[in-house]
Amino acid sequence: MQETTPVGSGMIAQLRSYPRAFWFANWMELVERWAYYGVRLVLAMYIVGALNKGGLEFNHIQKGQIYLWWAIIASFLPMFTGGLADRYGYKKTIAVATATKILGYSLMATQHSYPGFFAGCMLLAAGTGLFKPGVQGLIAHSLAGKNASMGWGVFYELVNFGAFLGGILATPLREHSWGTVFYFNTALIALNFLPLLMFKENTSHRDAIPPRTGSVMGEVAGVIVSSVKNLLEPRLAVFILIFSGFWFSFNQLFDLLPNFIDDWTDVATLVGPAIVTAKFKLTDGSIAAEQILNLNSLMILLVMIPVGYMASKFKPLTAICVGVAAAVAGICISGFTMGAWASIIGVLVFTVGEMLASPRTKDFMASSAPTEKKGLYLGYSEVPNGLGWAVGSLFAGNFYEHHGDKVNFARGYLTEHGMTAEAVKAIPKEKVMDTLATQLHLTVPQATQMLWDTYHPSAVWYYIAGVGAASLVALVAYNVVISNLDRDRELTSTVPAAKSETPVS
Repeated sequence: MQETTPVGSGMIAQLRSYPRAFWFANWMELVERWAYYGVRLVLAMYIVGALNKGGLEFNHIQKGQIYLWWAIIASFLPMFTGGLADRYGYKKTIAVATATKILGYSLMATQHSYPGFFAGCMLLAAGTGLFKPGVQGLIAHSLAGKNASMGWGVFYELVNFGAFLGGILATPLREHSWGTVFYFNTALIALNFLPLLMFKENTSHRDAIPPRTGSVMGEVAGVIVSSVKNLLEPRLAVFILIFSGFWFSFNQLFDLLPNFIDDWTDVATLVGPAIVTAKFKLTDGSIAAEQILNLNSLMILLVMIPVGYMASKFKPLTAICVGVAAAVAGICISGFTMGAWASIIGVLVFTVGEMLASPRTKDFMASSAPTEKKGLYLGYSEVPNGLGWAVGSLFAGNFYEHHGDKVNFARGYLTEHGMTAEAVKAIPKEKVMDTLATQLHLTVPQATQMLWDTYHPSAVWYYIAGVGAASLVALVAYNVVISNLDRDRELTSTVPAAKSETPVS
């Protein structure tokens, strides 16, 4: 597609220059993120929530296994489906993705056994992995030249606006019922079929794609083999392993922090103007963890542009390192105390780190890659996210089940102080803290404080933050080594060849 506005055109002129496909693609992305985060922000609490309160009452190990496979499918599938979307069409890919997500949400709403709910989550992850290359392909082929930067800026803002809307509505939906959360977002994502009927896809790029000579399955297999082979290239593989440490820490903001807030954060410490504090409280007086997490999207909406501008003044690695450091600090702040404001401040500090580090990753990968492999490095920029998310889910689920869950601590304390294991096991999950408080002649908040002081559940965040800090140190060392290797290679390539001493006849 040719650039449609001259260099220096105003913002309104650039916005008007984008074709119909661009705006419909952005609308579909907004709706998809709205539905996704409307479920994602409360899902961790639903998975481990008490049966008698509508939850599934799985343990944290099972929750970690769900997120482990979710990470693998959602993050790695686009590596293989991107080429298929280029060949067979972005609209078709989006339609298949939307149908897959509808089925996923529907299973998550109706299936309460572990295998059934797991299948729903995997379908949602697969739908997400299919959707990304479809919608981003539409946008990429709608942008060119000087208009591209603003176009991707519009896309990023609408992504976070959709996520913010999902978070805002998550609280009233789950207070109505957990089923309402899934049914509402199933209906919402189904709306994405309508825009597909309202615009024509630009297919000119397909002329550059060689005709298919084998079966579809053969083509898919070839893409997979090629992708895996490229991932083993040492320079790329080392970067992926190092930077996956950042994503190890990052994803626990959405996977573990909701459970931690729900277990340990004391809503009584949320003192301030009622118009502010009311946002973070449920009607039963407990804290709405999803609204604390939703500050992430709100802050990105409000200050991403000035933060991005400041970050552009520094080298990619500098911005990434400062961002990782801020993210690690935010994680520590969130887990230091039981105070609600500490959780809020921690999420805000973490978000500053995300805004500095995440957008500059592609820039860093491009600048650190060999000239002949820049496309390869950029193509695998999602791999560290998938790897870090998967390993982090496995660690966090196992660690928190044994060293962080409040109800498990309470059951253990009751067993150690007079009750039989059978009697403790028979207590419904939602009644365990009431039983402990009664036994100790305390209020539930006082019993919670006692468990905090006795078992120190905040330790989980020091391990998670430690991985992020180790990633930061390794990233700096990696850059130094790579810079030296590139400098040596450049010097070697410019040394003139020795003159031949053979006499000329």
